[in-house]
Amino acid sequence: MADFQARGFYLIDLFKERGKTVGNASEEELESSIDGLSSFIQQYRPRLIVTVLKRIDKHVREAVIRSNVKPRYEATVFPTYDGVRRYRSQLRHILHEIVNIN
Repeated sequence: MADFQARGFYLIDLFKERGKTVGNASEEELESSIDGLSSFIQQYRPRLIVTVLKRIDKHVREAVIRSNVKPRYEATVFPTYDGVRRYRSQLRHILHEIVNIN
C-alpha cells in the first residue's frame, strides 16, 4: 500500500469502521464520513477520484463539492456477479485516461 500511495494513489473507505455502510450508518456518521473525505480531498488535491460503488456515489460527490477542489470524477459499479465485465471495462477506460492525465 505504501508504494501505491507513493505514486499518488489512495484507496479510502467512506467509513473508517469495518462493516459500516451507507445502509446502516446514522445520519451523523454519514455526515462525519463525508466531512472526513472532504478534508482528505482538500489536503491531497487529487486530479482524479474514482468511486467503486455506485450506492456511495452521491456521498462522494458531496465530499468533492464541500472540498472546493475540482478533480475529474468517475464512478464504477462494484465488481460482483454480472458487474465484473462492466467494472473491468470501466476501469480499463479510467486507467487509460490516467495515463493521458499524467
